[in-house]
Amino acid sequence: SCALHAVGMARLTGMLPDLDELGPQEPLLAETWSWAHQRVTAHRTANGGDMLSLLEKVDLLRSTRLFEATPTQSLARVAAVASELQWAAQQVVYRENSVAESIFFVLEGEVELLRAGKVLARGGPRQVLGGLAALSGGSHAESAIVSRPTRALRIGRDEFFDAMADDFGVTQGIVKALAGMAIGAA
Repeated sequence: SCALHAVGMARLTGMLPDLDELGPQEPLLAETWSWAHQRVTAHRTANGGDMLSLLEKVDLLRSTRLFEATPTQSLARVAAVASELQWAAQQVVYRENSVAESIFFVLEGEVELLRAGKVLARGGPRQVLGGLAALSGGSHAESAIVSRPTRALRIGRDEFFDAMADDFGVTQGIVKALAGMAIGAA
């Protein structure tokens, strides 16, 4: 009963197959099973399917230039503050000249980057959007508009800076990545 309650409280969507297998067969556990199953299923549905685990987020973030030099343990701190979002086509992720409050990592879909209404580029899976603007504390030089239904991770700038302050490995990894980008652009 306690384990079922913990699964429900934490909304552990990865445990849904085990929860289904267990079923409400035991009369003593039936009420807790029903509550936990309903809670996990509702969370899964509300978030458009399975949520990524912390390790999955770490692996995905590591695939970008911005995070490739960050040690795994340090990157886990960043992944822990990353939330999953979804947008339908034509929704605005951020607007040109708006304050850059987040870094976005596209999981699936496509986002158009526009300046003065003209498409500059398209961002797709495994691309970071708004990263440099958020790190600089500035504003976005372009708008980001969803062109195909998109799922992404959002890392709040303040939470990211907290992770950098708490874990030097995050800071060192970002500095290495930015230096590598600057050298590559020269």
